Amino acid sequence: MPLAKLKNIKINVKAHSSISVETDRMASSLILRNLISNAIKYSHHDSKIDIKYIEDKGHVITKVHDYGIGIAPDKLQKILIKGDGSILGTNNEYGAGLGLRMVIKYVTGIGGTIDAESVEKEGSTFTLSVPLKLKRPD
Repeated sequence: MPLAKLKNIKINVKAHSSISVETDRMASSLILRNLISNAIKYSHHDSKIDIKYIEDKGHVITKVHDYGIGIAPDKLQKILIKGDGSILGTNNEYGAGLGLRMVIKYVTGIGGTIDAESVEKEGSTFTLSVPLKLKRPD
């Protein structure tokens, strides 16, 4: 939050209702902190970030959308698939894509999926789908 305040970024959270999720609290916290931190890092001063939660077919769908610098399609694929690539934030903050790789590992580890869409100079949207109830190993 200090960086959001420094960059004067407003964070809007929208949820249609209260959603109860049984999952790994540490993993969920790490996932959301990283996605929000990245959204702040790559957002312009005086912009906003939209976070939306919905329940759908036994999953909670979370979308984190920023209106920042965006990511070129080839760079986005490198980051998502290989954890490859560094992109400087709007205040020249370093970003190697390692946090996002960790997010992907944790999301898949709790039985979820992650997808991303991005348009250069317009922003990015990261979409998570996580089961409402953590599946226990047999």
